[in-house]
Amino acid sequence: MKMKFFEIAGWYGAIAILVAFFLISFSYVTGQSVFYQVVILTGALGLMFNAYKNSAYPNATLNIIYALIAVVALVRIII
Repeated sequence: MKMKFFEIAGWYGAIAILVAFFLISFSYVTGQSVFYQVVILTGALGLMFNAYKNSAYPNATLNIIYALIAVVALVRIII
């Protein structure tokens, strides 16, 4: 069966968030790392697209907020 964009986005998001959690939990990166924030941002967006497509609006809302926090953190790191 051919995977659709939203399913691929959801799987990417889940894997990205888990990888980011692993990296920060074992001190491979810090919360002030651009890499960490980008992985969190893209993971949250992937999960948000998938949740929205599947009408899981609480999950989509959570991931929108998660992505916004990552954007603010990235701006603060870069500036």
